[in-house]
Amino acid sequence: AALANLDLFERGKVLPRVNRLAAQLDARLTPLWKLPWVGDVRRVGLMAGIELVKDWRTREPFSWKARVGVRVCDEARRHGVLMRPIGNVLVIMPPYCVTESHLDRIVTALERGIRAVCCGASASRRVLPKIPIAIPRANLRPFSAKARQSGRR
Repeated sequence: AALANLDLFERGKVLPRVNRLAAQLDARLTPLWKLPWVGDVRRVGLMAGIELVKDWRTREPFSWKARVGVRVCDEARRHGVLMRPIGNVLVIMPPYCVTESHLDRIVTALERGIRAVCCGASASRRVLPKIPIAIPRANLRPFSAKARQSGRR
């Protein structure tokens, strides 16, 4: 099975595509450095971690009780993007089938979430317009209703 997967990677030219998408993700994440609450942006391939801090000059972290990472992820979810925090580090790990428009949507929702949460509580209640993408929202669910009923994924 492992050899078959490697064969699929070769025939499908997955790695050149992932490298191109990783470069696009890097370009989209670079402007986040300008936000005063971003202390670090780390990326390897399509995996990225964005560290949120109170002050980027001193890298003073937000308190754990403030749950800033969780609140930013909740805000991103309101814009149609699921992500997870590890403390105050926001983790991006899209699947290899991700498209350029998905990466744009992910980073835009992330930036909106950071601005809404870190600018104050009143801003976090404001819902910003959704970003349109090419695939229907129903395809983003892990299980369809029909598959759930039949017990298949």
